[in-house]
Parts: sequence; structure tokens; C-alpha cells
Amino acid sequence: MVIDGHKRIVALQQLGRDTVAAVVWPMAEAEALVLNRSSRCSKRESALEEAWLLADLQQRFGHSLEELASKFDRSVSWVSCRLALVELLPQSVQQQVRSGEISAQVATKYLLPVARSSLQECRQMAAAFARGKFSTRQAGQLYAGPVGPLTGCSKPFQFVHRSTRAKVESGVQNFEVAHGC
Repeated sequence: MVIDGHKRIVALQQLGRDTVAAVVWPMAEAEALVLNRSSRCSKRESALEEAWLLADLQQRFGHSLEELASKFDRSVSWVSCRLALVELLPQSVQQQVRSGEISAQVATKYLLPVARSSLQECRQMAAAFARGKFSTRQAGQLYAGPVGPLTGCSKPFQFVHRSTRAKVESGVQNFEVAHGC
């Protein structure tokens, strides 16, 4: 099984080569995937790429949250939040995170709790966050609202600073209409 080097193999095949020099490390596939991730010198993986790998290791190889946390040198909470990105967020919202329209932190901190109760509200909120290009702080202000989290929807956007409000008015209008605010 090839864990790293797929592009090199394709290049060698295009050159008409049918053999390749390789280093073989005798280990289980799950260990090889984790080792490959930790030994990369290239740019860091996105939150979703990390989540996909964690989900793969959990589903295919039966690793517990504690085992994954240990292998990735992270907390169980971090593993749980990463897994929730792929398990709970709608595909459209995952795509917005993948493309950078919404940060992984905004998705984890503010969209996941909403997704647990309503996928439609999560999509609407994500659209507003993406249109407004929210920072984590701005998303937190909108999420918290004047009387707590958005669960009650008592005009959650009315208190937001004028510059932030102007930035997101179109997305907010859709959200308020959907919630009868």
C-alpha cells in the first residue's frame, strides 16, 4: 500500500517505468497514516482534512477518542470537535470551511451547536457568516445575542456594533425572517 508518493508513481508510469525505489516500513496502515501526517514538511492540513483523517482512523480502525488524542498529541475535546466538523455540519457548510469562507474556529464554536438542533438554521447562519466575512469575535457577538445564545431568537443582531451590523445586514435579514424575528 502506498501512503505517500502517489504523484511520483504516476510520473514514473508516464515515463514508462514499471519499478520504483521505495522505503518499506513494516507497520499497520493506521500507524502509517499517522506517521505520514506527523512527518510532513509541507503546509499544515486544514481542519476538515484533519477531521477526515480522524474519522477514517476511528471508523476503519476502531480507534477511540482517547487513542486519537494521544496519537495526535491533542486533547480528547479537540478530537471530538474535529470529528463533529465532518459528522454534524452539512456538506454545504463544510465546503464553506474548506474554501476559507468560514474559519474552522467559527464553524466549531458557533455553527456546530446550531447544527445539533437545526441543519437549516446552521446553513442560514453559515451563509450570513460567509457573506459578512466574520471574524471569530464578530461571529461570537452575533451568536450570543442580547439574551444569550440564538436559541430564543429575540432579535439577536440588534445590539451588534454598527460597523458589524452594516457588514452583514443582508444575511441577517434572511436569518431573522426564517426565525420569525
